[in-house]
Amino acid sequence: LRRRAGELAGFVAEARAAYGLAAPIALGFSNGANIAAATLLLHPDTLAGAVLIRAMVPLAEPPEASLDGKPVLLLSGAADAIVPEENAARLAAQLSAAGAAVEHRVLPVGHGLSQADLTLTARWLDQR
Repeated sequence: LRRRAGELAGFVAEARAAYGLAAPIALGFSNGANIAAATLLLHPDTLAGAVLIRAMVPLAEPPEASLDGKPVLLLSGAADAIVPEENAARLAAQLSAAGAAVEHRVLPVGHGLSQADLTLTARWLDQR
């Protein structure tokens, strides 16, 4: 996961330099959300924020990171058999402790993607 987060950070840096892009907001589901969360914690300058759908704590021992108010939407499922509610809450706490502006919503769904995820994500992104 650390290696993949590093690869993602490198790709984003190259794309930003080549095309004059601002830092992107990552949008990930499940493992994609875990990589986005790890990238935020390991390479804080890479992303402008993130939408993390069904993410879990990606790093047993997260590094000290400074996320300086970066917006993060974390969408968890109350009936998620893969990511326990406590784990998602711990991720929200880790990101908040690092300075991110975390909005954590627990939806009445399992691990799968729901219409509520799409609606909340679209609304959240529209506000950015």
